[in-house]
Amino acid sequence: MRAGQQIAIVEAMKLMIPVTAQTGGVITGILEEDNEPVQFDEPLFSYSPE
Repeated sequence: MRAGQQIAIVEAMKLMIPVTAQTGGVITGILEEDNEPVQFDEPLFSYSPE
């Protein structure tokens, strides 16, 4: 992934909110399952920086 690249979409109250990478790297794990509630600023992915 590259900094600024869209890596996910979060649905909140029928709004689709894009999630973008803040830094470049490789996603090494997904921390939340599909359709699970998440909180603001909660990590969704683990990654290894470039």
